[in-house]
Amino acid sequence: MQLTSTVCDNGIGMGAEFQKHLFELFVQENRIDTSEMRGSGLGLAIVKKMVEAMGGDINVKSEKGKGTEFTVVITSPCVKQEDIAPNKSVTNGRLPEQNNILSGKHFLLCEDHPLNQEIAKALLEEKGMIVSIAENGQEGVNAYLTAPIYFYNIVLMDIRMPIMDGFAAVRAIRSLDRPDVKDIPIIAMTADAFEEDIKKCAESGMNGYMAKPIEPAKLYSTIEQALMQQTCH
Repeated sequence: MQLTSTVCDNGIGMGAEFQKHLFELFVQENRIDTSEMRGSGLGLAIVKKMVEAMGGDINVKSEKGKGTEFTVVITSPCVKQEDIAPNKSVTNGRLPEQNNILSGKHFLLCEDHPLNQEIAKALLEEKGMIVSIAENGQEGVNAYLTAPIYFYNIVLMDIRMPIMDGFAAVRAIRSLDRPDVKDIPIIAMTADAFEEDIKKCAESGMNGYMAKPIEPAKLYSTIEQALMQQTCH
């Protein structure tokens, strides 16, 4: 099923040249640096990444002084009415999630890139997870060290970070004098999914890895598997 959503306004519009860079990071047209009109220029870049992660696309039509129109197209599988069991209720057109083992779990996300932070945080919170963010490996170690014992249920660790990389951070966490560091699942997040890198992740004490860019279905299944394996130990 193809879902198409269009949002338009009759505002000031955008120039043709700016539209070529609209979805890039930290880009704003006619930026005014005042306390009333300051933005990061990340909003549309995040939206585009999230739409693409769901297998969709986003387009824009705009003209100076004549407003802007955004169109989002997402292709999604649908559930036939006859396939819905009688005892399952539908709320707002969606089936309720069953046995969501991610809901309520505390998640430590170690990632230095603001866009990747926002995307991963949004995807995790969509499943009801409680997310803490560390912007480098050292912050990740400090966050784990200062949290109550068994506070975090899982860690997602980027490999390439400033100050302390993911490999060093995992080794530091595993070496802490705490009873919860042995079994805490730590998943690597890396754009380098070569055999050598995967081996290095395992040697540093990680339980698995996620290749970038993040695919939502893969993210959820990897986390669920790690949590279930932890429960079985």
